Amino acid sequence: MVTSQSRVIEFHIEEAFLKTYKLHFATSSAKTVEVTVPRDFIRRMARNVGITMEEFVENYRALAYFGVGDELLYRFERVNGD
Repeated sequence: MVTSQSRVIEFHIEEAFLKTYKLHFATSSAKTVEVTVPRDFIRRMARNVGITMEEFVENYRALAYFGVGDELLYRFERVNGD
């Protein structure tokens, strides 16, 4: 669940892994654009909460936080809000 609490998240780009992913239209009407999430990242997220990758994909959703400029942050939460 997205809350109104203010929180600063610091992320050092120099310490991150870099991979490039192609954007693609989600539907033929082109109302949304998608980008993939690395499978290894999802596998690691699942392992961190003690479930399989398949269970993670079924039980979690991505939250997109849009910044003022070109910032975009994705966080993941359980579908039932836990």
